[in-house]
Amino acid sequence: MLEMIRHEAERVGFEEPEVKQIELVAEEVLVNIITHGYSGQGSGDVEIESEPLGRGKLKLIIRDHGPAFNPLEQKKKVDCDAPLEERSIGGLGLFFMERLMNEVTYTREDDTNILTLVKLAG
Repeated sequence: MLEMIRHEAERVGFEEPEVKQIELVAEEVLVNIITHGYSGQGSGDVEIESEPLGRGKLKLIIRDHGPAFNPLEQKKKVDCDAPLEERSIGGLGLFFMERLMNEVTYTREDDTNILTLVKLAG
């Protein structure tokens, strides 16, 4: 999945640092879907749609059929200045999504979670 996302990001002209940002966010989303969304079901499908929006512009749409889960409602205060031993585990996925992507939206249609990520170069 990440190889396809990397290919699409490179195809629309993203440079390596931004490709890595897109991969980091996508990996966080996919790991959470697999680990939490399908944990009680044994397995499930994940669909990834790539929509080039022009040079240096990419929209990724990630769909899964796990329980309804809106990551945008899971805001957790992240104190990046706190010593490591004082930080709680987890909670950085949304932080990365909001910092590294230009647009993040969530919808639920029927039995499908739909997370849309948009990245613009620069």
